[in-house]
Amino acid sequence: SRFSRFLAWSGRPPADEEALEAIAVAAPLLATLSGERVQKELLRLLAASDPVPAASLMHRAGVLVLWLPESPNASGLAPLLRIEQANGLAPDGLRRLAAMLETDPDVDALAKRLKLSRAAHSRLASALAAEPRVVSLDARSVRALVYRAGNVVAGDRLALHAARAGIGPAHPALVGALRLAGAWTPPKFPLSGEDVLALGVAPGIDVGRLLGAVEEWWIAGDFAADEAACRAELRRLREAGP
Repeated sequence: SRFSRFLAWSGRPPADEEALEAIAVAAPLLATLSGERVQKELLRLLAASDPVPAASLMHRAGVLVLWLPESPNASGLAPLLRIEQANGLAPDGLRRLAAMLETDPDVDALAKRLKLSRAAHSRLASALAAEPRVVSLDARSVRALVYRAGNVVAGDRLALHAARAGIGPAHPALVGALRLAGAWTPPKFPLSGEDVLALGVAPGIDVGRLLGAVEEWWIAGDFAADEAACRAELRRLREAGP
């Protein structure tokens, strides 16, 4: 594990065959390492400027499957790295870990195995979740994604989507989407449950349903509606009934 990290940060790939054979022989001993140690080594390795050769070596030596059974190889890394480099994204071990994982992995099991912090677990799960989907790279869709997922996770999801979809690293739409995801500050939804109750709606699920419907309408309109317009839409939905 340490050999791979040193190779990623300071070495000159490829590793010699003797080293690779020694790693393969010692690989079963990695099961004795603590989750914290594995996490530290893995994320530091992935944060190197180019971790692909080291991660590929770990795959060839049978190390990667021991640490990440959800990741049979490191093939998802290279496309993401090209996107990061073309768009000035800082190396990020957690984003790169997400790129290595298969579709719909058991993130809870992985986080427990690697002893990820609550914040890292949440970010990894959000980056790989089915929703909210990346439906487009246009500005309106990116703003909706940022509103729902936050700037960091939106950036993760856009970069991962582009890497997996084969979108060119310097594609103008991707460049603009990533820039917007990093810079845009979402507005605050102007209504609350109190506004629904004020219309005579009894406390209960109808409050959340109506509030959620107005919020979805507001998002679909690219956040253009002000508080008065949102109240008017709320009244319209209230009068329309279920």
